[in-house]
Parts: sequence; C-alpha cells; structure tokens
Amino acid sequence: MALTDASHFDRLVDFLKQKRENVTFHDIIQLAEVAALSLQGFFQAMDAKVYRELREIAGYIESMRQEIGALQVNDLKNRRIPSAGQELGAIVQATEQATNTIMECAEAVMAADAGDPSAYKALVDEKMLVIFDARQGPRRLFDRARTHPG
Repeated sequence: MALTDASHFDRLVDFLKQKRENVTFHDIIQLAEVAALSLQGFFQAMDAKVYRELREIAGYIESMRQEIGALQVNDLKNRRIPSAGQELGAIVQATEQATNTIMECAEAVMAADAGDPSAYKALVDEKMLVIFDARQGPRRLFDRARTHPG
C-alpha cells in the first residue's frame, strides 16, 4: 500500500509553482486541503501498521499470560503441594509424639504414690512442665507452616 497518493503531491507542487503576488485566504485553504489529502493515505497506512503491531503485542501478552499461568500451576503441583504434605506430615508426627509424652506423664501421675505429698507435688509439677513443653512442638510447626507457606 502506497503511503501517499502522488497526484496530491503533484497538485501541491503545481500550486506552489504558480507565481502569486496576492495570496488570499482562499489560496491558503486550498493549500491546506491539498496537504491534508496528500497525508491522508500516509495516516491510513500508519493506522493499519499501528493496529497490526498492537494486535501482535496483544497476542504476545496473551501467550505470556498463559505461560505464567502454566508456571504457577507447575509451581503449585511440583513444589507447594509436596511441601505442604511434608509440613503436614511433620505436624502429625510431632502431634503423635506430644500425645505419647502427655499420656506417659498422665500415667506416671496416676500411678504415683500420693502418700508423700511433697514428693507427689514435685512429680506432678515436673510432669506438667513436660506436658506443657510437649504441646509446644506441634504448635510451633503449625505456626511456622501457617506463616511461611511453601
């Protein structure tokens, strides 16, 4: 597609070649019309080119969106879900250990001889500290998994 119509330039050249002593407002308007018509083809070609380039850019952006979406799905599937599974497994294991520790402490308190009140109180105090400490393990893992996912 030609950027401009050559006949419009020819009219512009012919108009400028004429020797005019008294340039009127009408002459200026005619010159402006010829100039506008000669550039009309150029702007139409530019519009088409810009439109084509914008469509190419839009296509590129869409393909990048799809690639990024695929990467996020792969990240979720290959890294985050297995990581969450490992964290959940660690929490379950820590909870199991804490449960066993708490049960052992409870059994020790229940089996203890309450005949010596100060010895019994010391045993109960010791086992309560062990219980409180045991329950912190799973809580720390849970809090860490919740605040630092993936």
